[in-house]
Amino acid sequence: MAKTYRKLFLFVGTVTLLAVSSIYFSKPVLAVPLPIATQQSVLAEASAYGLAALYPDGLVTNFASSVTLDKKGTASIVEKITVYFPQQRHGIYRWIPNEVIIKDTGKKLKQPISVSSVSYKKLPSTADSVGSLSGGPAYTSSTSSGNYTVLKIGEADTLISGAYEYTIAYTMKRAVRFQKGYQELYLNITGDQWEIPILKASAVVSPATGIADSKCFTGASGATASNCTINTSGNYFSLATATAPTVLAEGLTVAIKYADNTFAPPSALERFIEQILPLLPLLLPVFVFLYGYSTWKKYGRDTPLYAVPPVFVPTNQMEQENLTILNGLLVMKGTPVATTAELIRLAEKGYLTISYENGKVSLRLSPEQQKKLPEFLATQPKSLQTLISTLTQDFQPDTAISSLKSVYTDIANANKQAVAEFKNCTYITDKSENIQSAFIAFSVISFIGAFLLFAFLSESSINNWAILPISLLICGVFFTVFAIGMLKRNKEGDQLYLDLHGLKKYIKTAEVKRLEFFNNPKKMIAHFEQILPYAVILKLDKQWTKEFGPILEQLEYAPTWMTSNVPIYQALPHTYAAMSNQISTSMAKIGTPPSSSGSSFGGGGGGFSGGGSGGGGGGSW
Repeated sequence: MAKTYRKLFLFVGTVTLLAVSSIYFSKPVLAVPLPIATQQSVLAEASAYGLAALYPDGLVTNFASSVTLDKKGTASIVEKITVYFPQQRHGIYRWIPNEVIIKDTGKKLKQPISVSSVSYKKLPSTADSVGSLSGGPAYTSSTSSGNYTVLKIGEADTLISGAYEYTIAYTMKRAVRFQKGYQELYLNITGDQWEIPILKASAVVSPATGIADSKCFTGASGATASNCTINTSGNYFSLATATAPTVLAEGLTVAIKYADNTFAPPSALERFIEQILPLLPLLLPVFVFLYGYSTWKKYGRDTPLYAVPPVFVPTNQMEQENLTILNGLLVMKGTPVATTAELIRLAEKGYLTISYENGKVSLRLSPEQQKKLPEFLATQPKSLQTLISTLTQDFQPDTAISSLKSVYTDIANANKQAVAEFKNCTYITDKSENIQSAFIAFSVISFIGAFLLFAFLSESSINNWAILPISLLICGVFFTVFAIGMLKRNKEGDQLYLDLHGLKKYIKTAEVKRLEFFNNPKKMIAHFEQILPYAVILKLDKQWTKEFGPILEQLEYAPTWMTSNVPIYQALPHTYAAMSNQISTSMAKIGTPPSSSGSSFGGGGGGFSGGGSGGGGGGSW
């Protein structure tokens, strides 16, 4: 019996819905808000008699838009969208275009969207009173996606069903177009990209004064059907109402032709400012570049070398200085190559032994070498102290240093200390060092500001100012580049720099000088070893070793500071590369964790649904 009543109830309900739909959609309907009870009855019918089953994601039972134009043609739009959810959903999407392509010219017209408020409320059942409505601000994410402002209304951890009314208020700049001899509002009211159907749509546009003609269109984008009516009442509003439901990807568009001078077109100055204002942030990187270049030219540009005399032996200043500092004068940073050179110099002085076997480098300390270290260590820079301490901590005589787990990590730390020591050395001007620190701070601020602005703009959907964070990023890059090159050598630094290049010049042309030592093998070997650490930082170690290779082979060169299972003169070039690569690898491991629109009234005639400004679409989620 219950099944019989249910079938009878469904049949009567279906017939009633068809009758109501036939009566409703057969004649124009004024755009006045429907009583809540009427809205609820539509929702109840949609749910009970079949439409809800066709669209389980939801359907828009009423889309009512109020459009108010100010004297400058900016539209203040309030959309009231009534949605029925047959099944549980979180809420709705609404996406609104920020620009439109003018069909006649192909140009893009920017129409910035500024959302002022979003709210929603659950509509009561038929038995509820009007006062029982619950509402308020909605949880909304507003993002910019391409040329759209996208609103995601609802809460991710809350599911809803039934009838809800969503209210979206926003402004659209340049909604009115200023054509030759007339002015026009060409507005896609609902948008034609909805993923759920719209049963009823209407729009109220004001002012109505000065209207010369008006049209409305319905259907998919490009359609010319006019299943809609337009009424003008007094001097207050113009009304467009769809007389048939729109299905998926269909909408309502209105085109209103106003008499010329109804709205005040922007002045030439306003148009100029409007075009230039979004580009103003581009001036910031230009200013930063000019400022950075002029500052570098005045305080950071090193004295050029016009004549470099050769230097045949390291000067006293070179011998006393940390090799990483010398390398810093050449490349303005400490590198693993400088640390390698220091280890070679330590080995030559007898503080450690380098072993090269089967492509691997080991550093060894004998008991005698361990005894010599404390006194020597007290006179060395912090970076070299860290390096030597690394080689001696928990160390047993003749133990391969490569077997210590932390040795290369500590060498990397020593190298970082050397970089800091270079910035504080006596060869750099204080002014350039202070400016470099300031530029580094400015670059960090620029990058952080760009990141924060990107996050802010993605929430506010202000596409016109997206160029600002890009400009800040460029500023950050400029500050970084100028900071890298800002350190300037003082007079003492220039002299040491000149001597290093003089030594480099000699190493490249050492053939003639080498012949002078031919009859004194011991002096030749001493000269070779004295130059070797500097050849490493000058990246001429292979050339230096190659030049002396035949003589080293002839003399059966076997220094006390290095051992190898192959001849030393053959092992030396490979030793430099292997040591540098091992240190570079250790540094790289630091911090590594485990594994288109035209005019409706132009000469071409026509107009169509989906044309004009506004539009977009929506759906549920």
